[in-house]
Amino acid sequence: MKTEPSLKNASAKVLFTIPPTFVVVRHAPKPDDPKWVEVMCEGADTDQSICAYLSPFDAMLDSVFNSRPGKSYYAVSASDFVPTVFIDDLFGTLRLGIHLGWPARDGKLIARPNGKPMTFEKTLQWNVNLEHSRSIEVSIEQRIVDCIARLHESAGLPAYRNVIDDFKAWPRARKDAVVARALLQLGKLQSSGTDFNQVALYDPEKEHPCAPDRCGWAD
Repeated sequence: MKTEPSLKNASAKVLFTIPPTFVVVRHAPKPDDPKWVEVMCEGADTDQSICAYLSPFDAMLDSVFNSRPGKSYYAVSASDFVPTVFIDDLFGTLRLGIHLGWPARDGKLIARPNGKPMTFEKTLQWNVNLEHSRSIEVSIEQRIVDCIARLHESAGLPAYRNVIDDFKAWPRARKDAVVARALLQLGKLQSSGTDFNQVALYDPEKEHPCAPDRCGWAD
């Protein structure tokens, strides 16, 4: 299930996370709000969480994974996003699913029942009093940040934070080209229900996928 808050405007209570995160949205304008968007979530109803990414590359890749004709997603900074409708729908709770990587088996990503790649995430939640806050500020637990760092280190990417910082500064055309080339390396997915034995990651600088015990999404 998806919720539909809007992108920020001058009076909006926007979302700030420490460290900064990215979300994936689809433009879905309403007559009274041309900036209205649909945000990508995991779960359903009161169990849903907004998909959030420390890496803008991962967010861009997942946006392509989940797009289809007539429904195109794209990545934006969480600070450009207004989650107040989502919080109201969950009775004052903000829930983020922090992306860790993609489950894989023997170098191949695992499909969901709908054929899209599965994702690993860790759900965090906060109680938010919208009446007494001019903005929504939350900190990602350090243990989650450390977990992501360890995953990348074990996959041979110890400087991934520097790579991500560099990626943020790249021209949009270069970012899009790297994402497109990553998709070409994807190959066939493992069928839905397959047990995973890897967490797949991707190095946008060297343009190759990695997992803790081997590299490659496809043989």
